[in-house]
Amino acid sequence: MLFTSADIITWIGSLLWPFTRIAAMLAIAPVFGARLVQLRVRLMIALILTSVALPLIPPVPVIDPFSAAGVLITAQQMLLGLAIGFSLQLVFATLVIAGQTIAMGMGLGFAQMIDPQNGVSVPVIGQYYVV
Repeated sequence: MLFTSADIITWIGSLLWPFTRIAAMLAIAPVFGARLVQLRVRLMIALILTSVALPLIPPVPVIDPFSAAGVLITAQQMLLGLAIGFSLQLVFATLVIAGQTIAMGMGLGFAQMIDPQNGVSVPVIGQYYVV
């Protein structure tokens, strides 16, 4: 079986761009972006999620990933992944703040614990809402 350079470029592009988006999302996503999760583990999860999602992705246009347009598309995918991960961070931060507000209203604001993800002290009720 012979592969042409166009086939290889299409294959690299169809694998590289979803992988870039998923890896960027996992870099700052609340659970996987923590310091406790090693970089290798995040990359393996990104590779597994990319291989699962690859059949669902429509065919990509034939653009050389190493050209200027390919680099711009890669940067765009990275920014989209970072935006998705940041929005997940916002959801989790909202839950922590809601738990903190409820804990203060209940008089349990003194019950604090260390958040292993961020290394800061948060109320126990806030951690309960995150879980």
